[in-house]
Amino acid sequence: MTLKRAKFRSLDGEIVKRTDLDKMIMAIILENISMTIRQVADALRMEYKDIRMCMLTMVENIELEKIRRGDTLYYKKANYSALAELFYPVDKVEEHFNIKGRFKRPAYIDNISYPNNHIQHGFRGDVVMYNLNK
Repeated sequence: MTLKRAKFRSLDGEIVKRTDLDKMIMAIILENISMTIRQVADALRMEYKDIRMCMLTMVENIELEKIRRGDTLYYKKANYSALAELFYPVDKVEEHFNIKGRFKRPAYIDNISYPNNHIQHGFRGDVVMYNLNK
């Protein structure tokens, strides 16, 4: 999810840039260990929808991670292991494995005619459509 707006307006009328807002969110979450989106929005005096969009983008970019406690989602700083990065760099992980080959599985669409078609989700999210009237 990418944001089209680069600036946000706080409830006080102050204009905040996206990069500054990300830094403010990280600072407040580091200060309190874990918080909900509503708590962050109240603490920063910003609109809920703006904070939600920023935090969900930060989750996608692996800056934050979600924790579910009961019915509530809390967000905290993503764990980063410097030792894992040092001993197993991402670009050299494949050297530790013997890769026999690679292939892609395209989605296969057989017969699309409604109402008797059924959709079955196959291995790795492939979509296989088949007709029961064959």
